[in-house]
Amino acid sequence: MTPEARSALGIGVGGATQEASRPIATPAVQRLAIAVTLVIVGLMVRDLIEALSRPDVMAVYGAKDYTYYIDITRRWLAGGPFYEPWQLDGPYQFTSGIPLPGHVNDGAYYPPVTLWLLVPFTFLPAALWWAIPLGIVAIALWRLRPDPRVWPILALCLWWPQSSVPIFNGSPVMWGFAALSLGVVWVGPAVFVLLKPSLFLFALWGVRRRRWWLFLALFGLLCLPFGAMWFDWVTVILNTQGSAVLSSMVQVPLMMFPIIAWLARADRRSSGASAQPAEQVDAVDGGQTARH
Repeated sequence: MTPEARSALGIGVGGATQEASRPIATPAVQRLAIAVTLVIVGLMVRDLIEALSRPDVMAVYGAKDYTYYIDITRRWLAGGPFYEPWQLDGPYQFTSGIPLPGHVNDGAYYPPVTLWLLVPFTFLPAALWWAIPLGIVAIALWRLRPDPRVWPILALCLWWPQSSVPIFNGSPVMWGFAALSLGVVWVGPAVFVLLKPSLFLFALWGVRRRRWWLFLALFGLLCLPFGAMWFDWVTVILNTQGSAVLSSMVQVPLMMFPIIAWLARADRRSSGASAQPAEQVDAVDGGQTARH
């Protein structure tokens, strides 16, 4: 782990330790990286066209996660349960997106606090469900302006099937992706990665900064109104048989996207060779980078 990444996580960095000089990318290397990125993007577009041409495209990619979670949110608002009754009845096999025999879905797994996010979208335009988090990611990427040499890696992170498919399906994990993207620019919002608790390690970005703890306190306050629903959620998780937690590991490449962009950010390239003290690091100081 680089000294700057250690600093953003609040892990001690030697105050006067100097990093090794970073090689300067030649124009030829940058052109090659951009060319490779364009090839990967082209493959992504090809895959998208192929997916849209499938006769079962709506069943496989048709915003099914968004549709399901908005439907059960409306059910909850009408006085019904948020979690499926069969999830609370006893152990069942986790099927990761495949409906269980005798059921029309694979159940709900996000914690009750996710309802703060879901309820507004029972009346907001569906397009905003994608536009807001992806817009946040785009703004963060623009602020970071990562080195073109890492563009192919960033493109691969998005091309990874368990990155692109959840986005097409409208999975709430998009909002965790957006929270971390914002969190590497302005410390604190990464806490909201806890909307998907199995990815909690990414929520720790900036953990030793006071602002991070303020966001954690806010998250805790948002959890309080749901009372007994937390017992239902714990029951759902305990009843799940299989790799429900481990299945989230396939989304690590998506969550690594903003971290890789931060490590290769523009101000790091222009600031010289030394690691800055923790208080001056861009990702933990409200996005205000030191000017040289």
